[in-house]
Amino acid sequence: VRRHVDFVLTSREAGVEKPSAELFARARGLAGVAADARCLHVGDSFSRDVVGAAGAGWEALFVCSAEQRAAVGGEALAAVEHAHLESLARLPALLSLGEQPEARGG
Repeated sequence: VRRHVDFVLTSREAGVEKPSAELFARARGLAGVAADARCLHVGDSFSRDVVGAAGAGWEALFVCSAEQRAAVGGEALAAVEHAHLESLARLPALLSLGEQPEARGG
């Protein structure tokens, strides 16, 4: 996956933790995109990645198993707009070919 992205920004490097919108704003700045540009965050933590991305105005892709989704719970999943994949293996094809992950929430 690394070869398909321009940079990686960690919470440690930024000095701020997810789900803070500040971290997502810094990533947007590093990408050099406008505040209204479409951005996607891919992560495996619902509370940090999905909630954080959605709160910052980004699209969120939750990489998780069916068991992880069940552990989060249907009410929480439905409350935050996001999509999910069970594996990162499909991510490169999804990003380059316009394939759609299964939508959830919102």
